[in-house]
Amino acid sequence: MPGTFATSADWVNMGENSLGFILADRGYDVWLANYRGSTWSRKHINLNPDVDRKEFWDWSFQDIGSYDLPAFVDYILHATKHENLFYIGHSQGTINFFLLNSEKPEYNKKFRLMVALGPAAYFANPRTPLIRFLSDYHNEIQAFVDRYHLYEVLPHSPLLATIAQTFCNDNSPFQGICAFFIHMSVGYSNQLNKTMIPVIASNTPAGSSVKHWMHGAQLYSFDRLSKYDHGEEENVRRYGQSTPPEYNLTQVTTPVAIYYGTNDVFVAPE
Repeated sequence: MPGTFATSADWVNMGENSLGFILADRGYDVWLANYRGSTWSRKHINLNPDVDRKEFWDWSFQDIGSYDLPAFVDYILHATKHENLFYIGHSQGTINFFLLNSEKPEYNKKFRLMVALGPAAYFANPRTPLIRFLSDYHNEIQAFVDRYHLYEVLPHSPLLATIAQTFCNDNSPFQGICAFFIHMSVGYSNQLNKTMIPVIASNTPAGSSVKHWMHGAQLYSFDRLSKYDHGEEENVRRYGQSTPPEYNLTQVTTPVAIYYGTNDVFVAPE
């Protein structure tokens, strides 16, 4: 399961050095997921993401964890005839796992091990000003989004891919600037393969919903992992209480291996 704004392609971007290929070469049956709304997952039986924007983009990671992820898991287990599987999630791919197994504890038995890369669950200590900005100005942002119907953020852009191929290749004097923007967005790492920036930009960003990010800002404000806050009246209708309920992570009993980066701007070690 990839992170926000990412797709299945990000597990194979680096060719033979990609985790997807490394695992496949070692004999594992590898399944690569795509989130709803991302480049390869924009189909819907009734809605058009470019026309029915408000309805199609009305989701956050809560919905992915409740509906999409269990559908993925059940499909894979049905197709392979296995009883359980290994799970690797990056960033958003980890919070989906935690939500699913706390809400539906029976799914814990369907996982042998969860490998969490840059594990997201709490956002109390973000190093990026983005989460704080969304939290402080959520009313103004929502009003702007509703007025101009900007419910999707950072969709896949062929133009960005062309720009990256032109200005971020090994022969370009601007390659360092391209790397700088990546480091500013997600955190500095001396592991970045600058040669592959044009390939990365050809797939990422891949689109997400504004509601998804507003939910993350709510977690920062509440300092707890809770469901989406729709407001008191709607919360009562949906949850039976005026405030969004908190997820009970003690229900997660699958073994979890955590890997984190000290410079991650979204998921701080704290």
